[in-house]
Amino acid sequence: MIKAQCMKSVRTAASTLILLMVLSIFSSMIVIDSPDDTAILSDEVNQNYAVSPGHAVFAEYMGAHWCPPCLTTTDNLANLVDTNGGRGGDFTYISFWESDSTGWPSDAPINRDEHITAAPGYGGGIPVTTFGDADQGNYYTTGGQNYDSYYTSGGGMDASASQFEIEVAQYATGNDMEIEITATYNGVGTKTVWLYAAVTEDTSPETYTADTSVRPHHVWKKWLLNGAGTGFESFTLNSGTP
Repeated sequence: MIKAQCMKSVRTAASTLILLMVLSIFSSMIVIDSPDDTAILSDEVNQNYAVSPGHAVFAEYMGAHWCPPCLTTTDNLANLVDTNGGRGGDFTYISFWESDSTGWPSDAPINRDEHITAAPGYGGGIPVTTFGDADQGNYYTTGGQNYDSYYTSGGGMDASASQFEIEVAQYATGNDMEIEITATYNGVGTKTVWLYAAVTEDTSPETYTADTSVRPHHVWKKWLLNGAGTGFESFTLNSGTP
């Protein structure tokens, strides 16, 4: 399970930095289903103010431009962010979204979209939205629906996430962007963690085929990896020491 404290999202222009403290994460491979395998469930959009569970909740969404129920998923995930503290609130998510022109993201070596379809809970089709890296059960959802209850009930996240803090600062250096991440563990002893870090597009310039007024949000653009470029960075935090 992903166990994370809410990040301070920092964005420049149309991008957002997604950061999570991860206690364990895994990856595997499978072929993505074709458009004909789309699972069409509910497409109702609800505008609600969900009650915060008191800790961070993170979700991953997999969708595509040709998928009608994905319109609902995009609207409901964006509404959940906007009505619960915005970019600095208790909820955030990342979209792995197939566009009309660029296709699925080339996200190796992490392969989170393939990780999602390899889970025991995957029955085919999209949209798929998973909370807290659930691989099956209540927090592994297929179809366009309202997600407020998943967030309010904790999103499959560990309440001990409140023991972690992340602060982010970024600075332009010529054509580069320096990103400084300060992590703190406020529990007892030490914790070894992985840093799930990605740059996402706040609002994509691309649209859905069924409704060109709807654009996906938080679309994955780039992973922030370890020095070798082989995976997420890992480090050990001593209690109270940033």
